[in-house]
Amino acid sequence: MSNTVFRGRLAAPLALLALAACAGTPERGTFLTSYEGLNTRSDMVRASALDRSDKAALAQVGAVALEPSVYAPAPSARNWMTPQEKALVLREVDAQLCFELSERFEIARPGERADAARVRAR
Repeated sequence: MSNTVFRGRLAAPLALLALAACAGTPERGTFLTSYEGLNTRSDMVRASALDRSDKAALAQVGAVALEPSVYAPAPSARNWMTPQEKALVLREVDAQLCFELSERFEIARPGERADAARVRAR
């Protein structure tokens, strides 16, 4: 395998690793209607996250409907990735969400299950 091909195959994973290394605390007030009850996760090494789960409500979920992920960084970080890089990252986020959620729930096809819980990443 030539060096050019080898470097080309490493470009996307390295870009994703760079994104993970730069992740920070989610900004409040722009996405959720309420941040009440969110707890800081203690199991994260390079990033921080807030989460909340309702085990009783999750037990009621049989299927999830996935919405396409949206690229929505802080205003100061909007122009550092090309449109192609943004598309690659969004595709990987969607694939990982689908994989992880399919381990626990049925994945509803678009328009197929009106009773499915809706999942989206931003």
